Parts: sequence; C-alpha cells; structure tokens
Amino acid sequence: MPTNPLWLEHTERAAWGTVEALRGEIERAQRRLARLTELQPAWPRLLEAFDRIKLEHGIERDDPEQIVQELRRIAGEAVRERDELKRELSHVQGARREALAVAAPPADPRAVELRPAVRWFAKLLDRRNRRVRARPSSSTDVRRLIEALDLKVEELAQARSHELIEAAVEVGNIALAIARWAKSEKSKPRP
Repeated sequence: MPTNPLWLEHTERAAWGTVEALRGEIERAQRRLARLTELQPAWPRLLEAFDRIKLEHGIERDDPEQIVQELRRIAGEAVRERDELKRELSHVQGARREALAVAAPPADPRAVELRPAVRWFAKLLDRRNRRVRARPSSSTDVRRLIEALDLKVEELAQARSHELIEAAVEVGNIALAIARWAKSEKSKPRP
C-alpha cells in the first residue's frame, strides 16, 4: 500500500468531498420528503379539484402534470383573449371620443388640450380653494406668499409618501395665488 503523504491527503480530500456531496443530496431528499409529507393531507382535495377542473374544462387527460399543462394552455388563451378585448375596447373608446369631439365641440377649447393628470390636479386645487377661501392678495401679501411657497417646498421635500399629494396641492395653490397676483399687477395701469 502506498504511503505517499500527498497521495493520502488527496485521497482523503476526495473522500470528504464525496461525503459532503452525499450529505447535501440526503438533506435535499429529506426536505423534499418533508414537503411531500406536509402536502399529504391536501392530496385528496387536490385530486378532487383536478377532477372538477377536468369536468369544467373538458380535459380528458388523467396525469396531473398533463392537467396542469392543459390549464396553463387555457390560461394563456384567456390572457391573449383578454388582451385582444382590451385593445378592441381601447380602439372603440378612442373612436367614441373622436365622434363625441366632432359632434359636440366643447365650450372651452382648452379643456380638450389638458391631459388627464392636469385635469385631476386642477380639480384638487379647486376643491382646496373651495375648502379654504383665500382672501385676495395685496402687494404686501405676495412676499408672505413667496415665503410660504418656500416653506411648503421644503415640507414637500421632507414629506412622507402619504402626505405628498396634499403638500403638492398646497404648493400649487400658493403658486396659483402668486400667479393671480402677478396677473392683476400686470393688468394695472402704470403711472
């Protein structure tokens, strides 16, 4: 028997590598067996569900794997059909919008140009203005408005996600008040 220490070390490492690999396989097999054992009470219900599904969808296969593959095929067809219906609905809605736009032009031509997000934000501003009736701004108030805007922007930067919409509406409201003041100042006659 060879007594070369390098050969013995190599053989020992290979043996331990094999032992570790076998331990890993045993652990995987034990986990799989534990999982199957946990599922054992559910097997009768699962088989009953397969039988009901086979009857509902007219599946003639008995192998559970084949049943699952058939269900995946049916689900894929349903998803494709849903996507096609969504596209068709979108097309019909677009055509309906165009027909309505041609049939009855809006009283305010700017209303058509506004994107839905802009209309949504304008409604939020309008609701806030109704809740809090702001008094008209004077020239001294504009400085306070600018300071308030500065503070609100800082609050907006530090706001939590659930506070962002309200803070953004407040910033928009203050900016709107400043714009109204600037517009009134612009329309005043200069001496």
